[in-house]
Amino acid sequence: MKYSKTCFFIVFFTLITICSAFSTDVEINFSATWGLYDEIVDEAYKYIGVPYVSAGIDKNGVDCSGLTYGVYKEVTGILLPRRVEDLILEGEVVESELLPGDLVFFDTVGGPSHVGIYIGGGEFIHAASEGARVGVTIDSFSTNYYKERYLGARRYIENSYPLIKIIIDDETGELDIPYTLPAGIPLYFSIASELSEESFLEFNMYKDDDPAVFIKRIRLTPEEEPALIMFIPDAGNWKAVISNGKELVQISFQSIDEE
Repeated sequence: MKYSKTCFFIVFFTLITICSAFSTDVEINFSATWGLYDEIVDEAYKYIGVPYVSAGIDKNGVDCSGLTYGVYKEVTGILLPRRVEDLILEGEVVESELLPGDLVFFDTVGGPSHVGIYIGGGEFIHAASEGARVGVTIDSFSTNYYKERYLGARRYIENSYPLIKIIIDDETGELDIPYTLPAGIPLYFSIASELSEESFLEFNMYKDDDPAVFIKRIRLTPEEEPALIMFIPDAGNWKAVISNGKELVQISFQSIDEE
């Protein structure tokens, strides 16, 4: 998916129709870099089955950092370092939820020594040098081997996915976003609390009049960083509802397919 235009705007809504205390800061970035994430993952999939070759950087054979080098060079033009210990020092540390296209690092021989490309759903594509599947393959963080050796992730292109910032206080409110959002693109909700006590909330996504298709339970305190929730809507009319036994926040929007 490619976008030929780049534009940026921030819309600030104060919901006075229900109460004056509730406010939602909606920051929506329409950016060409959305398409880059998809293209990085698509390009990485093209390497599946390519043999492991030490120092290789193309589809004839790659090692782990050769895979990341080749994919990023083809899609973004960025020339990433070829050594894992150098690569982990570049880019932005990912402290929140991983995005497809982020690079994930592992300690397999002592220190940063292996890298893969995150593709979503807790999985990554990498070039394995040993094990049951040698060569470029897909693995999961759920396996003990990689779970125990995971060092962290780095991001090498700007994250400009849509972000909706929500502050929970003692009031309730509703918001209709008056702009269509692209379907198939991650939408982020940053949820913070101004309540005096710890709160346990439920985040639900509804499409049209169907039952909730996505449910996430979160715990918030005023001192902690906001909770970050990612959801990828397909085309349709959507409603995000945050509740704690009663409905606190409702945000509605439409998502459409982009050509």
